Amino acid sequence: MKTSDSNATGYQPSGDSSLTPDNLLLLRNYFLSTNTLRGLMIYTMILIGCRLFQRADEVLSLQYSSLELGLSVMNIEGIVRGIAVTFQGKTDKVPVTLILWADDSNPEFCPVRHLLVYIYLLGAKDGFLFPCYDSMIKLLRGDALVAECVSYDTFLSEFKRGCIQTLSTERPGAVWGLHSLRKTGYAFGVWGNAPFTELKAAARHSTDKDAMKYTRDAATLKAIAEENGTLMSIQWKCPFVQDRQAALSLNQNIGRLPITQSSTFLGGHQ
Repeated sequence: MKTSDSNATGYQPSGDSSLTPDNLLLLRNYFLSTNTLRGLMIYTMILIGCRLFQRADEVLSLQYSSLELGLSVMNIEGIVRGIAVTFQGKTDKVPVTLILWADDSNPEFCPVRHLLVYIYLLGAKDGFLFPCYDSMIKLLRGDALVAECVSYDTFLSEFKRGCIQTLSTERPGAVWGLHSLRKTGYAFGVWGNAPFTELKAAARHSTDKDAMKYTRDAATLKAIAEENGTLMSIQWKCPFVQDRQAALSLNQNIGRLPITQSSTFLGGHQ
């Protein structure tokens, strides 16, 4: 399996490099092979950051209150099909809501499955979604509140360590940083043939300039994957909620159990 940027003559990504879907699969194997809640947490953070086009601080600041019941989606069998996440990034004038859609075609990349399992195992119901290690230990010992989230430096070091350990051969010229998550969101979108307008809206880019740059980089990586036989099939569903009232009026989830009572839904996500 070869997905190195160097397979394309003259291709030079600017800034942090994007992961490709098969790169992300290798990262998943790396973090989950630790058989630890911490490893599951880091991979879940990476997955959510990619799927929601988030900056690092937007991932780190997520709390249980960020998971919005009224806009989350369950089917008639009570299986969670989408988890609505509301947050406000540094360029967002008001809080925005995006939906983490379930991915049945590639369950290794399904943010719903990973997040619900993580929530269930952690056992928290409020506070920060991704606690620092000390807070995690206290929580698992019975403390009710997660008072401190994972630090930026910890998240960065864990992410870079995973990339170096798993992708040094595959991507020898790549530069890994937490802005890779937003770029990987574009890669998943381009792999899934997402319309440019939906990509731009999901990434909350105010102008076309950066959105077009990220889209072009993702398209180049997709072309490389097509040529070397590593292109994975990715399904795209637009995550960005533009009209909250319309989405609420169509949703039948209001009044059901909170997302944090995730054990109710695990049976449908094997």
